[in-house]
Amino acid sequence: GHGPAGGEVAVHGTKLLYSHISRSSSSALGDGRGDTFESVHGGSVAARKQTLRLACLRTHDDMCQMHFNTHNSGSTVTVAIIRNSQLTMAWLGDSRAVLGREERKTGKLRGVQLTRDHNCDDMVEAARIRRCGGKVQQYYYCGRFVGPKRIWLKEPGQRTPGLMVSRSIGDEIAHSVGCIADPEMLEMDLVTRDKLLIVASDGVWDGLSNQRAVEIAWSCPSAAEASRAVVDAALEGLKRLGLADNVTAVVVFLPGPGSSKLAAIGKTQGGVDR
Repeated sequence: GHGPAGGEVAVHGTKLLYSHISRSSSSALGDGRGDTFESVHGGSVAARKQTLRLACLRTHDDMCQMHFNTHNSGSTVTVAIIRNSQLTMAWLGDSRAVLGREERKTGKLRGVQLTRDHNCDDMVEAARIRRCGGKVQQYYYCGRFVGPKRIWLKEPGQRTPGLMVSRSIGDEIAHSVGCIADPEMLEMDLVTRDKLLIVASDGVWDGLSNQRAVEIAWSCPSAAEASRAVVDAALEGLKRLGLADNVTAVVVFLPGPGSSKLAAIGKTQGGVDR
C-alpha cells in the first residue's frame, strides 16, 4: 500500500478482493458450494476475466467506504490464479509479475515480464489522466522538476495527490481525475519450461532487475527461502541507490515433469514505509 493508510488499504483490500472473487464464483455456480474459484477456473475466458474485473472494481468501491482515509491512500493489486497449466492474471498499478522460463539451448532461466506497469510514464495511461481533467508531471521542487511523473489536480496551487501509479484501489482524489480500478488482464498456458513465478511490489523491481530476481529465487531450495532472498537482495539494491521502501515478494515454484523444485509458494515482506 501507499499513503498514510496504505497498510490498512492493502490488508483490507486483500480480504475484500478474495471475498468478491469467492462470491462471484459461488453466484456463477448457483449453489454456493465447493471450490471457491471453480467458476474462475472452469468457466470461459470471458467469464474468468469478468469475475476478476468486477472483483477489483467492487473492492475499490468498498474500500472507499471504510473508516480509514482513502483520499490519499491506496494499494496496487496483482491477482494470479493457476490451475493445471493455465495462468489467469489481473493487475492494477506497478506491482509486477515475472515468469522464470527455462531456455532451450542453455537450460538457464530467463526472466519474462508478464505485467505492464501502470504509471504516468505510460503514454496511454497519461493520456487518460489528462482527458479526465488531471495533470501529469514530475514533482516541482526548488525551481526544477525531479523524480518520476505523477498525477496532480489541475487547480493552481494544488500539490495533491502526487500519485505515481495510474491504476489502484483507494486513492479517491487521484480517481477523481482518471486513476482507475479497472484491471488489465492476462490469460496464458504455462509450459514445462516455466519453472517459477514472482509477484512483487514496485520496491523489489526498483532494487532488482527481472532477470536478477529470477536467478536469486531459482538458486534457493524452497519457495519460502526464495521469497526471503529476493526481498533481502532488493533491500540491499535500494540501499545502494539511496532509497527505502516497503517491499513484498511472493515466489511460486511451478509444478511440472522433471522439475528440480518442490511446487510451493513463499511470501516475504520487509523494508520500511515510505
